Amino acid sequence: MSLENVQAFYQRIADDQEFLAQLQDTQTQEEGKKILAEAGYEFSTEELEEYTSQMLEIVCKGNIKRR
Repeated sequence: MSLENVQAFYQRIADDQEFLAQLQDTQTQEEGKKILAEAGYEFSTEELEEYTSQMLEIVCKGNIKRR
């Protein structure tokens, strides 16, 4: 599933500073997509946004419960 690819991508950029730097050095979105595809991360912008939104919601709920 593509959301699993997004999760794996987030884990990789958290763990692999060289991979993160490679992505940050890209000049265009197409360059970034090429790097992601070559690394085996296949997901759409919508799937990335959906997963990110889910994670932010979880974090926000956790912060509210702690107060």
